[in-house]
Amino acid sequence: MALLKKRARGMTMFELIAAMVLVAILTPTMSYIISNTMRSIASTRIALDAGEDAEYALRNFALHIDRAVEFIDDSIIDTTLAFKVQVSSTDTVQYIYSISDMNRWIGCIREGGSQGILLEGVIGDSTDSGDGTTSYLSRFVYRNKNGSVLSTPKNSTIHSVELIFYLNRGSELYKYNTSAVPGRSMFRL
Repeated sequence: MALLKKRARGMTMFELIAAMVLVAILTPTMSYIISNTMRSIASTRIALDAGEDAEYALRNFALHIDRAVEFIDDSIIDTTLAFKVQVSSTDTVQYIYSISDMNRWIGCIREGGSQGILLEGVIGDSTDSGDGTTSYLSRFVYRNKNGSVLSTPKNSTIHSVELIFYLNRGSELYKYNTSAVPGRSMFRL
């Protein structure tokens, strides 16, 4: 009890100075830790949002290619892909996927419909301005049944299609890719 009464009178001058020195030392450190934590949370959130956006485009692409029955030969290039999808036993619908460098998006058009944007902020074709050696090229890659890249893809030779794109979010670039096998090629080896 006597100890509590003695302690209740307050801090000594030495304890007060020691507390002030401790606060002066810890305040910049705590500020630094808090600001870096907030930066880390923000960059993690940006990466998660980019992943969610990319997953939506990749899932739609794979879903449509999985149902493809025919590729349109005139439109098979590295930035455009047109194909027909079986929607019923007698009907097909044409889809056109395009990667626009100028508009920085991946779009999809369904036959008779309007242009839909699957993903914005896509780097179509660019070179890193730093040293000029890093190239970012979003594209469709066509492969034959052996997995080799086709230099001149045709409807009859395409076994799988790979979509590769670079997504720009803030000051970061994220690379995504997926490969899809058309339903017509699924069980043919």
